[in-house]
Amino acid sequence: MKKTNQIRFYERDRMKVQRPVLMWTLFVIYLAVMTWIVLFKFAVSADQLPYIRSLNLVPFQESLIVNDRLEVSEIIMNGIVFVPFGIYLSLLLPKSAFWKRFLAFAGVSLVYEVCQYIFSIGASDITDLIMNCAGGCIGVFLFFLLRAAFGSRTKAETAVSIVMGIGTVIMLVLIGLTLVYNL
Repeated sequence: MKKTNQIRFYERDRMKVQRPVLMWTLFVIYLAVMTWIVLFKFAVSADQLPYIRSLNLVPFQESLIVNDRLEVSEIIMNGIVFVPFGIYLSLLLPKSAFWKRFLAFAGVSLVYEVCQYIFSIGASDITDLIMNCAGGCIGVFLFFLLRAAFGSRTKAETAVSIVMGIGTVIMLVLIGLTLVYNL
């Protein structure tokens, strides 16, 4: 009987170690895919990259007008793509202050915008920076709501880990299909 309890404790301890490793792995995959989406615009070769260098420092101005039409979808997508960032940071750095998480997704977003400008691979826009930060904040808030809904951090982490794992697999399959189709 005592040996059985030792095995249970061992399994529980092993799971506590494996979950963070899995979540860090998923987070790195997410960052790689997000970089491909934000910086390289789904391009599979350098020939497909847009050679644009522009800088917009007026929030919600130039980025809203495309072909003389109001275009809000790209702005919303900028926020949505950063929602998982906020969720991952809430999972991986649970004791960090909100402002530190905010600085993390603001810093990554700023690096993306600067890289787009330096390498002429997109329009650098303050609106993108604002929406990316808003998306990260929404992710932190969503995790907070999930934790409250599940009643415990452990249950929320388990549920979110499962959803993030499934989402990552689906995303990788879709990217694989995209690459195969475009090569």
